[in-house]
Amino acid sequence: MILIVEGKKWAWVAISFIAGLSLFHFGSAGELFYFLAILIFVFWQRRNLPSKKILKYSIGAFFLTIFPLIVFDLKNKGLILGNIRTFLFEGESFRFVTWREIADRLDFYYDVFTKLIFHVRSDKEYLIISTAVLYFFYELKGLLKRRGTKILLLLVGSLIFGFTFFQGNFGNTYDYYLTGYYLIFVLLFSLSLGKMYESKLGKVFLIFFFVTFFANNFEVLKYKLTDKADGPNSIALKNQLEAVNWVFEDSDGKDHNVDIYVPPVIPYAYDYLFLWQGTLKCGRSLCGLKLDENVGVLYTLFEHDTSHPERLETWMARQDGIGVVEEEEKFGAITVQRRKRVLYE
Repeated sequence: MILIVEGKKWAWVAISFIAGLSLFHFGSAGELFYFLAILIFVFWQRRNLPSKKILKYSIGAFFLTIFPLIVFDLKNKGLILGNIRTFLFEGESFRFVTWREIADRLDFYYDVFTKLIFHVRSDKEYLIISTAVLYFFYELKGLLKRRGTKILLLLVGSLIFGFTFFQGNFGNTYDYYLTGYYLIFVLLFSLSLGKMYESKLGKVFLIFFFVTFFANNFEVLKYKLTDKADGPNSIALKNQLEAVNWVFEDSDGKDHNVDIYVPPVIPYAYDYLFLWQGTLKCGRSLCGLKLDENVGVLYTLFEHDTSHPERLETWMARQDGIGVVEEEEKFGAITVQRRKRVLYE
């Protein structure tokens, strides 16, 4: 976008390609609003719109990102297109919201973005962040002279406006929905700190900030870098595979079902892992895993849910009414239980 503001129109090709990749391959929800920002950017930079040749290349770059999905959709009888239609027209993914809902969503933004600066936030950390944010707006007139500042604000503003009305996943929101905006926020925050560096008092504030920053984040960074996926709070592919393979080993090829709980309530990752490992080990028989009928042995697999423990408790209560736990194993923050269905006793 900065290149286009500078008159380098070929950058429209890069924007098309990156936007397509972000939404269709790496997107988690918020990346949808890149396109709102791009639409506003097109109007803003109407003097730097692409030539016909560059436009063709831009369309081609965008099509290149969705071509694999088109092939997949044709092979699977319109699965993706059907989901998109449901998302846009049947699932009430966007609707008008109340002032209370707007306030809750603003609290969500504040929580997600401040967590990027300080892992643990007390009054001191909130005071530091608030000071930097207020200073940003105090110096906004000067900062807006930089092309990058306007573009960053456009991207963040498009998210805040569009995501406020987004009600996907039944109104539930999670931090990772905003993954595509983490760097954008950090860059904006850094602009404020950089401006502070120009004054003596600002330099003192920066010393205080960085001392607090490293003290606050050191332990969690150390944990992330040294985690071997065997700690009580660890969830990684390594222990996910261990949990899935334990089910297949414990069932020993006998008929069984699995029921899964993960915090976002959508266990697609485990659906894939069970099919992948079951096919790898036993072919089409899936080592006894039954997907379309209930049998006497049920394996319940769940990850801990620190954000919404009440949801996990409700799910567990339902499982207790279905079957009795006979054995339990833990793999980091993943628990697997073998149950005997009550109806089969």
